[in-house]
Amino acid sequence: MRNYTETQAIQMGVHPRQALLPRLWRSWRARRSVRLLERMDDHMLRDMGLTREDLRWAQRLPLAQDAGAALEDLRLRVLRGR
Repeated sequence: MRNYTETQAIQMGVHPRQALLPRLWRSWRARRSVRLLERMDDHMLRDMGLTREDLRWAQRLPLAQDAGAALEDLRLRVLRGR
């Protein structure tokens, strides 16, 4: 994922370090969305294919990683495994 981000930044004529700030901003906003999921009850989370432990796992990811995208990937893997 990191190489993809750097490659995209270079192709757009932006130094990869300058692309870091927008990426961190998107990650922060995704984490805020994950925190909103914590307000849902367990039944609603289960309907979406998530658990409270999944939400805690996503919150522990490094800030440079998009917690929302990681959680969606996990959810899809769980749903496919059913």
